[in-house]
Amino acid sequence: MRSILLVCTSVILSVFLVACGGGGSLDTGGGGGGTGGTAPEYQLQLVLVNASNAETSSLSEQQPLTARATLTATQNAAVSGKVIRFSIDQPGLAILSTGTGSVLTDANGVATINLTAGDVSGAGELTAEFIEGESVRAVTSSGFQSAGDGGGDTGVVISSVRLLGDRTQLGSGASDKVQLSALVRDSNNVLQAGIPVTFSANSGELVVASAVTEQDGIAKATLTSQIDKSVRDIVVSARVNTIQDELIIRVVGTTLEVVAPSAVVLGDQVSINFSLQDAAGQGIANEVLSVSSELGNPLSRTSPVTGPNGQVSVTYDAVTSGDDSIRVSALGLNQTIALSVKADSFVFVAADDDPAIPEVDLNTPEAMLLEWLTDNVPNANRDVLFSTTRGSIASTVPGLAAQSVVAQTTTDGTGQAEVYVQSAFAGLATISARGGDNEVSTQKLIEFVATNPTKMEVQAFPAQLVPGDSSSVRAIVRDANNNPVKNQLVAFSLDNSAGGSISSGTATTNSQGVATTSFTADQTTGGGINGENLVITASLVNNSAVNDSTDIAVGGRTLFFRFGTSNIVETPSNSLYRKEFSIIVTDSSGNPVANQPLNLAAVSLRYRKGIWIKDPPPPESFKTWIPDVTVQCVSEDVNFNGILDDGEDINGDGLLTPGNLATVPATVTSDADGIAVFHVTYPRDVAPWLDIRLQVTGFAAGTENMSYREYGLPVSAADVTVETSPPPANPFGSSGNCGDTL
Repeated sequence: MRSILLVCTSVILSVFLVACGGGGSLDTGGGGGGTGGTAPEYQLQLVLVNASNAETSSLSEQQPLTARATLTATQNAAVSGKVIRFSIDQPGLAILSTGTGSVLTDANGVATINLTAGDVSGAGELTAEFIEGESVRAVTSSGFQSAGDGGGDTGVVISSVRLLGDRTQLGSGASDKVQLSALVRDSNNVLQAGIPVTFSANSGELVVASAVTEQDGIAKATLTSQIDKSVRDIVVSARVNTIQDELIIRVVGTTLEVVAPSAVVLGDQVSINFSLQDAAGQGIANEVLSVSSELGNPLSRTSPVTGPNGQVSVTYDAVTSGDDSIRVSALGLNQTIALSVKADSFVFVAADDDPAIPEVDLNTPEAMLLEWLTDNVPNANRDVLFSTTRGSIASTVPGLAAQSVVAQTTTDGTGQAEVYVQSAFAGLATISARGGDNEVSTQKLIEFVATNPTKMEVQAFPAQLVPGDSSSVRAIVRDANNNPVKNQLVAFSLDNSAGGSISSGTATTNSQGVATTSFTADQTTGGGINGENLVITASLVNNSAVNDSTDIAVGGRTLFFRFGTSNIVETPSNSLYRKEFSIIVTDSSGNPVANQPLNLAAVSLRYRKGIWIKDPPPPESFKTWIPDVTVQCVSEDVNFNGILDDGEDINGDGLLTPGNLATVPATVTSDADGIAVFHVTYPRDVAPWLDIRLQVTGFAAGTENMSYREYGLPVSAADVTVETSPPPANPFGSSGNCGDTL
């Protein structure tokens, strides 16, 4: 019996040793017991590799990646059979090969998942987690860069994609837009979140607000038609994998307007005006129109281009009679207008010696005669409507008092109709006439001119010259109502200087009342008598009482310098202050002088002795430290030569006091606005005890120009507001005597 017990004991012990011994994986699953053990510590390692098993972070459609997360426990033992959860911070960047992103570790503790490129480009982060119960036992992550050229399988079975717009018409231009929504559902019609959606359009501009569906299963985009303003259909699509939906948006609102007469006389020329606007009423510039005449009548341009306001005009030459159709197209729009070319003669009668644009004196009635013939036979007793763009028009001279811009009359037995025009203001005017029920039309250009000059203004630009330069001189002649006076002969003359020349001594005023000549300064041109500038005088040849003059400065160019600064004191170090200054450089006309080299200097003018005291004085509450000056002393360097000359050492210390303690750059150059910026740097302890002179010099056309500004060096406000930390002591002393160093 004892022998049997021994054998059984031996067998049981052997079985126990086998169950506890050996190597392999650490499997914490299953039963077991025991007491006194500690929970293992877990680690996760994550790598991204391509198909060649090379580590990389670049993801694209051509290079999908494999993520390997290795789970180990205490002493690096591999842990198998555990769920690793993978997630991407930006779902649209990549797609995981499993719908849930969860993978079991294999016998080597490795969980593997594949990544394919999504349709959103950019950088993202892949995270791997081991969660046991409700605790995250291990987590790691790895960054990657997606090309966004994929968008394959989402891991979710998508049944439908529905693309909706808040409306199906889009106004052309920048002010309108259509909001697009893509709804993504599975086979159970459940809206799916986190699904990448690819939006596209065959024209227009798409702005994708959300390329990945939100919790409501919707991805959003906005469509505009800001650049292409043509009337057309835009096909917009939304795609997930191979499933897509399309929506047609109609671009509307662009208008093409044509303004043209309904009838024109054979042999006449008329203007046809076009206006192209978007849905917001803004003119569409730089668009080519296509214009044609069905009768083949010549057009000044058949492919005119709209101007900045969306408008353009062409001239129609009525060389062939009949009913014509003018066709114009642009941006998907087509317009056709009817224009009848009459075999009539409907023209203003002009004398053989009339200029192309007749001139009419102001406040003087002028007759305008029109003749209407049909087949060379007078067209009698027909109504004609006249209009003017300036002044007044009437069928009789007394009727001009009504100040009307339209007048209607009837042709007489000779087919002629007469009206009168008059204006109190100078300028061009178009006289238009329409016969019958808009059967025929014509127009004539005239110019109302002032004839009674009473004043003159003379201008010269530029008004400052160096020898060799030229100035344009203009004399502007006006009447008592400021109308420009045309056809006036003006004489120019030079006074108060020798040398120089005027290109033309006389000139005639144009429609703007302007007569022009030029003055050129030479090497002998003086600067004027008694320091004054030379003078150019202009006067009317037939009335010298109407005159004016202007002066021109000739010589070295004068520069003007103006200093400017702020209330800010910089502290570049514990022992220094720095103050920013600007110099504005202008010429004598106030124009900025760019790229002007300037020389700077900062010399000490005077210093003060004294101490810092509290303000207000005790026992009142402290507010600030203020300087208490005992005496003010001038700089010992009287002639600013930096040398201790005889009689300059007032305080007897063998030095020039205070010396030059502030620094500035030696040279600066003005920018395009004529401004040069520089800094003054000085020790903290000399503020505010020292006054300096900032000096700037610059050469222009061989002449040196100089300016300066006296300036007391300031202390920073931050350094005088702490009661327990007064500013540095005055380095010049505190006695009331400039003759000592105390």
